[in-house]
Amino acid sequence: ARLFHARWEGTSGGIDDFAIMIFCGMIPYQLFSEALSRSATAIASSPNYVKKVAFPVELLPLVTVGTALVHVLISTLILLGGVFLAQGYVPATILWAPVVALPLLVVTASMALITAALGVFIRDLPHHLVAAFRATLEEVTDADFLIHVVDASRPDLAAQMEAVHHVLR
Repeated sequence: ARLFHARWEGTSGGIDDFAIMIFCGMIPYQLFSEALSRSATAIASSPNYVKKVAFPVELLPLVTVGTALVHVLISTLILLGGVFLAQGYVPATILWAPVVALPLLVVTASMALITAALGVFIRDLPHHLVAAFRATLEEVTDADFLIHVVDASRPDLAAQMEAVHHVLR
């Protein structure tokens, strides 16, 4: 307990102060992780909204940020209750919390939009790759002449050549 007293000056160094400090660190992480993990599938899991022309799809990842923000506000109220029970008062520095949290909220919202776009892109990617690969193979079947380049230094050279021949058959 003496270690925590030396680390965070102005605290009693007890376990209650340590729990409050840990909980303070978990709140921003909760916002960021919940928003990003849910935004990856926000667009793909709402096909009814995506099909409507008038609905702005960009709002779906921001809705996940909003729901994560509600959870953060509830956690902050619990934190303030714990601080009041542990110290007997709530510090006036809590008034700076919105100013400090605003950059985190902006970064989280932008990362949620990027994650949602990547989630849709990756979900659709295999279909496009398969179609492109199939089109390439169709061109190969019509070719009169085919060059097969291999890396002779690889130990599994024969297996790689056999795999290519198997695909081309």
